[in-house]
This record gives sequence, structure tokens and C-alpha cells, in this order.
Amino acid sequence: LRNLFCLISNRNYYICNPDKLKFESAGLSREHWANASVVRSIFKDTFKNAGLPHFTPHSVRNMIVNWAMEHCTQYQFKAISQNIAHEHVMTSYNAYGNLNMDTQRKAILSIGEGNDDLQNIPTDELLKEVSRRAGQ
Repeated sequence: LRNLFCLISNRNYYICNPDKLKFESAGLSREHWANASVVRSIFKDTFKNAGLPHFTPHSVRNMIVNWAMEHCTQYQFKAISQNIAHEHVMTSYNAYGNLNMDTQRKAILSIGEGNDDLQNIPTDELLKEVSRRAGQ
């Protein structure tokens, strides 16, 4: 992921700061961007010059959020969410955090990993307890 941040900076549109996982503007002013076409053009040129397939800014943000959901703590994810200019972390989850079926399955199956008390509950006991609690 850090390499991607540096890759996009190769055209001198941004200074890459991998320690902060943040782009810092270098010579471009936001006030002159009437729409996102300048950013899209920068992405297109940068990926082309690097010999990579073209990715849109949205697809890169989506990749960053999905990677962060799998590899970051909630604290770290909040930092990434703010870094992609989302005021609320739920914006990141709702706009970019869609899981495909395989990833969703892996996430559900991993619940309780590292906690033997949760993993060793027989299914029939678990269902009995759910039924008991539902009846309260």
C-alpha cells in the first residue's frame, strides 16, 4: 500500500509521505479544480507512465478502505478514513466497504479466532442458549 502512495507521486503532482500515509500537495491548488477531471487525468497519466492498468481515484480509495478493513484496528481505520477526507468513519464503511461473498464468509468464520472459549462451543449448545435468551 505504501508503494502505491509513492507510485502516484512519481509525476510530481504530490509529495508522498509514507510515514503519515498521506499525500501532500505539491504545486497544485484545489481552488482551480472546478471538478474531478484534473484528478482523474493525473491518475490516468500516472498509471500509464508506470506501465500499470488505469485505476480511477474512486477505485483506489475503494482498495485502500477494503485493505484497511481487513488489516487495521478501528483506531487505524479511523485515521485512514480521515485521510481520505471522510468526516465520519461510517462514510468509509458505507461508501467503500462492501465485502464480496468470499470475504464476508472469511470474516464471519474468523469470529472467535484466538479465543478458545468462543471456538469450542458446540453448535447445539449455542443454539440452545440463543433460544433461551430469545425467550426472555
